[in-house]
Formats: sequence, C-alpha cells, structure tokens
Amino acid sequence: MRKEENKSLQSTTETDSGSQIAEQAAGPAQKQGESTPSSATSAPANPSAQERGESTPSSAKSAPANPPAQEQEQERGESTSRSARAIHEILDSKQVADILRSQFKDLVKHIKERENVRGDGKVLELLRQEFGKDTKEFLDVCRVKNWMKRSESVCHIINISDDLVGTGFLLFDRFILTNKHLIKDLNARIYVSFHYENEHLPQKTRLPIKEVIDWAYEWDEEKCWLDYALLELSVSTADLPPPLLTQYGPPIQCGGLCIIGHPESGVKRVDFCSIIDLTQVTIGHTGSVIENEILRWINWNLSIVEENQMIAYHTCFFHGASGSPVFDKYGQVVAMHTAGFRESSTRSAVEYAIPLLPILEHFLSKMAGVRRLDILRRFIEVAMTQDALRPLIAGYIQLVADSPEPMETS
Repeated sequence: MRKEENKSLQSTTETDSGSQIAEQAAGPAQKQGESTPSSATSAPANPSAQERGESTPSSAKSAPANPPAQEQEQERGESTSRSARAIHEILDSKQVADILRSQFKDLVKHIKERENVRGDGKVLELLRQEFGKDTKEFLDVCRVKNWMKRSESVCHIINISDDLVGTGFLLFDRFILTNKHLIKDLNARIYVSFHYENEHLPQKTRLPIKEVIDWAYEWDEEKCWLDYALLELSVSTADLPPPLLTQYGPPIQCGGLCIIGHPESGVKRVDFCSIIDLTQVTIGHTGSVIENEILRWINWNLSIVEENQMIAYHTCFFHGASGSPVFDKYGQVVAMHTAGFRESSTRSAVEYAIPLLPILEHFLSKMAGVRRLDILRRFIEVAMTQDALRPLIAGYIQLVADSPEPMETS
C-alpha cells in the first residue's frame, strides 16, 4: 500500500519563466478553470450514484466508497458525440523554445549538484534513464505478427439504445467481453463488428448481441473494482475468429503492453506502452483553486488503482477504447482497458486496466450461483487448454460437483 505521503498531492514551484511558458502554452482554450469537468468541482467529495443519475448494483460494497471508473464519467465509454475541447496551436512556438533553451544550462547545473555527477554525458545518461523509452521489446516481427493475429478477435461495439460505443473481444465460444459502463440498459440493442479496419471501406456485417449473460459494476470480495459485461452473440462459432481466452496470461506488474481497440470509435488501432509505477506519477498545482481540487481528486483515485493491483499506463487511447484487450509482450491477454483519470478535457493523467483474473473468478462464481452449467461447460473446455487457468477451473469444478442442486443445462 502506498505511504500516506504518496497519497497527498505533490505541488510544484514555478519560476517566472516557467509561468510564462505555461501561460503561452495553455492558450485561450485552457485557461484556469475552463476545462474543469463539472462532476469534479467539489472534489475530493464522493458523490453517490443517485446524485450522478446512475444505478448502483445491489451487491456493490460501500467501501472503498469511490469506484474509480464510476467517478470519472467513464470517459472511455461515453458516446463520441461528446465533443472534446480542441487543442490550440502555440502562436509563437519559437519564443517558447528559446525560453526552454535558456533554462537548460540551469537544469544541467541543478542535476549535477543534486545527483553529485560531473560531465554533461553523465547528465544525459540520467535523463535517458528517467525519460527515455525502451522500445527494443516491440521490434521483433514475430511479436508484431502475434498481436496482429490477436487483433482479429477484437470488435467494435455499437450500443444503439444507449448511444454509446466502445471495444470488446471474443473471450470464448460466442461470448464477447467488454466494460459494463458501455451498457446502461441490459435490454439495449447492441451490435459488434470484427472488421472495422479501414475508414474508406464500408463495415462488413454487424453481428447482433442476443443477451447480456453476466455483468459486474462493483467491488468484489477482495476489494478489486470490477467493470465488465459478458455478451452472447446470436451466430455460430464457425463464423467467429479465435477466442482470446486461449491466449490468457496471468497479471503482470511491469513491462511492455500492447492495446488493440477502437479509440474515438474509429478503425481498429494498436498502441504500445509500458506499465508505470504510480508512485512516480507527479501531478502538480496549476494555480487555480478549482483545478487543484481536481488534482487532489485524481491523486486519491490513483491510490485506489495502485492498492487494488490494477495495471496503470499512459496510452493515446481515449473515448471508445473501453473494453480493449491488453496484451503483454508475449501476446498473452492479461487485462481489459477500462478508463483513465482526466487531467483536463483533452487528456488524462493516467489510464488503467482491470486484470482478467478477477473478472474470470467473478464470472465463474456467478455462473455457478445461477446454475448455468451450459455456459460453464463451454468456458471450461477452452480454459483447460491454458496451464495458468487450470488451478482456477479445478476449484470451480469441485464446487459444482459438491452442489446438491441441479444445474440449468440450456
């Protein structure tokens, strides 16, 4: 668990020239207070689901009281009809560049004194370690081919009834996994498309969703935040791509990631990123009282992500990418991209994914509880091909075998 001091907001002290840069870079669209989401102006207060106009699952826990995705307007899953504030070009970028160059000598001097090093080469090495991006893991063609093969199982989700769009992926048999926050009405008309990859070509057949089989939007018994829905397609498995459960991987805490989805409700895209250490995420004051309240709220939520073992990273995926599968460097699906915490109207401070393991545990428990042997059988047939899932499956097989009640088989 993070130390108490890491939960508090980290403030930054700006020099006069630094303030000048900030003012020029902000532009008219990002003046203090203008980009503040209305839902966060009283942070770090924890509004109830009724105040937000949302329904609360009966099984949801009361503590921790502030589900991270729920408090963030679910920006990944909101309709793309919401217009993002445009980022304006810096009018005099040369002047800003000159200011930054003039500060560089002082920066090098400060680093030498703080780190007790000599020579500009040592400073450059330190800067590379801190800010450089190691991309060697993503250069192997065989790995890229693996990810591209996995991408066939990723689909664009169109929720017509709720006017929401997002991403999902074929988990097993004919069942799609995505985020629950994309589905407000369980009886909504929902379609998926596995082939939206070229914006200049019409989408191929959209497949209708038969029903929502299972869902969770709550804290589980281990105090892990769950936000998932399992959707059943009404087509034969012969018409579907390979299920990604056959590529399952256990949760990871470091290393490179590959996210495949439909950001901005656009064509299927890929983003490579790396897991970040949340203790190194610095979000400082901007000077505005309202914005500083938002930053305190963001830091509070970051502590929840860390404490509940969610996977945090920086990605360019935003609206429409909720439900995207997250792969490790070996091509194993380890998590589901869920949301991020907004730092402004056009960017988020950090994004996170829910590991697949707690989702599968909750799903198995739910299916055993409602006596759906038919679905459990189809899931187990696929899951038992994965060594990493066999201990989990064995426990639930024993649970079903010990149950005195008959199971539903159709």
